[in-house]
Amino acid sequence: EGRWARGLGDHSLGLNAGLFSGSDQNGWILVHRGWALHDYQPDLDASLLLPTGATERPFLELDGQMGHYERLRLSFFDKLLRLGGGFWDNEGRLGARSSRSGGQSVWSSEFWDFGGMLEYGGFTAIAQGLRGETASRVQSRNAYQSWYALGSYRLGKWRLSERFDRFKVFGLEEGHAVTTALLWDRNVRQRFGLEFINVFASPSAATFPRGRKDQIFQANARFLFGG
Repeated sequence: EGRWARGLGDHSLGLNAGLFSGSDQNGWILVHRGWALHDYQPDLDASLLLPTGATERPFLELDGQMGHYERLRLSFFDKLLRLGGGFWDNEGRLGARSSRSGGQSVWSSEFWDFGGMLEYGGFTAIAQGLRGETASRVQSRNAYQSWYALGSYRLGKWRLSERFDRFKVFGLEEGHAVTTALLWDRNVRQRFGLEFINVFASPSAATFPRGRKDQIFQANARFLFGG
């Protein structure tokens, strides 16, 4: 990865670009399972089970071709407002196959993303979206998109946040989610929180025959150690 940045008084401009290997099955899970809301970060050797019973290895390198990404970052008024966006492409070759993935073919995936953050006093607003396409040798090209908007307000040791998500795989799935979170920082090393998530996904041939609604309520406590 290479980076370049320049300050312009209270403003700044940044560019970065990089090359990567792997991600040749990126897109498979979107078409066969759909979107999911979680904070799970798989390791490089992860295997993900799909509803069809197949297993996806999202970080396998199958075609020997490098992917790339490019990003632009803008900051205004001493980081009061930050904007950014970029392009990501795994440059997958649709005809390539490998026995390492059980004979599965390479997926060609790309997307644009964009977003911004505004921080003023105790108020924070964040919005981000992406739109892309994915295809394989046996799967016609599918477009997908997702975006969210979040508003958060801090008052003393308390922070209340509300977030709305919208996601879609064209022709397969469409849904939305609403999240409410309340956090309390007892001190610099102890944080307690309550969170409620309400998710609805429309009918999808790849997942469920009818629309599905999920509701999650969770409480958490976080303790920090060290310097």
